[in-house]
Amino acid sequence: AARSLQNAVDATMNGDEVWVADGTYYVTEEIAVAVPMQIRSVNGPEWAILRRLEGDTGIIRLAGAGITLDGFTLEAGCVTNGATSRAAGASADQGAVIRNCIIRDNVKATAGGAGGLVLDNGARAINCLVYNNSGADGEGTAGGVQVERGASLINCTVVNNTKTGGTGIGGIWQTGTGAVYVDNSIVWGNQYAAGADAANVAATGGGALYLRHTCFEDASGQQSPLNSFSSDPLLVDAAASNLHLEAASPCLNA
Repeated sequence: AARSLQNAVDATMNGDEVWVADGTYYVTEEIAVAVPMQIRSVNGPEWAILRRLEGDTGIIRLAGAGITLDGFTLEAGCVTNGATSRAAGASADQGAVIRNCIIRDNVKATAGGAGGLVLDNGARAINCLVYNNSGADGEGTAGGVQVERGASLINCTVVNNTKTGGTGIGGIWQTGTGAVYVDNSIVWGNQYAAGADAANVAATGGGALYLRHTCFEDASGQQSPLNSFSSDPLLVDAAASNLHLEAASPCLNA
């Protein structure tokens, strides 16, 4: 068995699966995946953790169709040097998929990208929790998610992400041209301390942001809600990262 996820990825052939056992796997440089493969944890994100140990680095970058990361917690990524369009947590491009992941406590303090997650060029995040990430004071960053060019979030919860200065947003930020999609998701309680744009959802790049069957606290820019609403989702205890819904939540069966 490989002793690191990067070693396992490097040894994997096109179309193979990589199964990852329970444990905390420490990252000292960004894991790069460019060959079609499925990377899956055995028992889900609570048991398979990718955590930055040291260094100035994001956690993982997926670049290509046919790549799926499924069932991990990605935490403590930190990028403080050099402008980059990637995320401190996870970056997905060219149709890659991030599924059933928890992306938390990552910090992007330089220009571009996001603290938690960057989705570009048809990439998708499905059934993911994105919380407690920061875009700090970097210019043109999102605290939670930056999404561009046909990318989408589906069944995701994006809460309690922050942006303390510079241009950007706390929650989900659409930049660039082309349509992006947020479907059946919750975007709430994100903070942006330094600008006039909404804290939770903003479209600023000239493209279109479609919010479909989504609960969002506020939004600005060219966005098109469809069967969406801005009622408190009634999370059990967002401050303590308990993101389950209360029995009276308007998001249940919405």
